[in-house]
Amino acid sequence: MTDLNRGSREGVSPTLCRGLQLAGNGNTRLSVKKKEKNMASKLVIREGVTEITEGQFKYSKIEELVLPSTLKKIGKEAFALCYNLKKVVIPDNCKIIGEEAFYDCSSLECLDLGKGLKTIKNKAFSGCDKLKELVIPDSVEIIGNWAFALCGITSLKIGGGVKKMGNGAFHGNYQLAGVTISDGVEVIGNKAFEHCSNLKSIDIPASVKSVGKNAFWDCPAVGAPKQPTPDFEIKSGVLKN
Repeated sequence: MTDLNRGSREGVSPTLCRGLQLAGNGNTRLSVKKKEKNMASKLVIREGVTEITEGQFKYSKIEELVLPSTLKKIGKEAFALCYNLKKVVIPDNCKIIGEEAFYDCSSLECLDLGKGLKTIKNKAFSGCDKLKELVIPDSVEIIGNWAFALCGITSLKIGGGVKKMGNGAFHGNYQLAGVTISDGVEVIGNKAFEHCSNLKSIDIPASVKSVGKNAFWDCPAVGAPKQPTPDFEIKSGVLKN
């Protein structure tokens, strides 16, 4: 693997290689020349990089990705449309996964979300249709709109730190059979589980205050959720098929 050390923020020497290793210094925002993005099947971003900026590796051909423990933010569309990417491990220091950061990574099979993650923005993993098992750690507070829409998720656990599950967050996960929502979750957005037609049952914890409109549209096997607290609100059409 070639080690490409950067003398300045954007200065990376181009080279033809199957492995691309990028080094950063201190609080560095990674910026890579377009020519270099499609050279590697394996991408290793070395320690020191704290942010991957917007669209940096969009459309690249990487299959394997190694992120540094120093990473704090993955920008909008940073790895969008990386059709060959199979596995992503988000380090514990990373707080934000940007909008459409891994959008339509259609080969993504394994996703390990770090224990310090706070925000998963809109459509971050939408269209990752080979993704089967997903655990949202307790650290996550916001799951954005359509964040995991049209994935292939079969098993899902949502940690208790989630304050809001956005509109359409898990829309169209047709193979989803089981969901565990931990106590602490407060809001389930409109269409959150719409067209999860294989979903057999779901238990809504007492912490949930609101379930949005059509949250379980086209989930014919799901019975009406019980109202666990007096102030619990189910909006019209929540279970409409």
